[in-house]
Amino acid sequence: MLSEDGEVARLHHLATSGEGSATPEIAHAALGLGRALERAGRYWPALLLIEDAVTLFQELDSAGSGLFQYGLAAALAARSRCLRAAGRPQEALASSAEALAIQERLAVGDPADNPELLRDTRRLINESLAQPRDEGKAQS
Repeated sequence: MLSEDGEVARLHHLATSGEGSATPEIAHAALGLGRALERAGRYWPALLLIEDAVTLFQELDSAGSGLFQYGLAAALAARSRCLRAAGRPQEALASSAEALAIQERLAVGDPADNPELLRDTRRLINESLAQPRDEGKAQS
């Protein structure tokens, strides 16, 4: 089994290699490992993988099918949490707002669609607005 840093590097390479990298499996793997690193307080490697997931979900949804909007919203919300923890509240707020906009569009079609993520994203926006700029310096 690879070390955690080796796994991050390998997954980041897969996500950014350009050789068919925009697959749902790689996008979900990057988001999942990014979230695990975030929970462990390793915000910089988490942010790297979560950024990869955002890019991959955007590429996957570029045809406008809407099939990957939930994944994109989840990745944007995770990015917001990492940015906030890294002391970048303005960027966190922008990412939260983008995630919330996607969730609101999804909720129009089905009001019961993902109410937890919609609630969590609204909470992140409120927290981002309330956080002073010099708080939340991240660890690697």
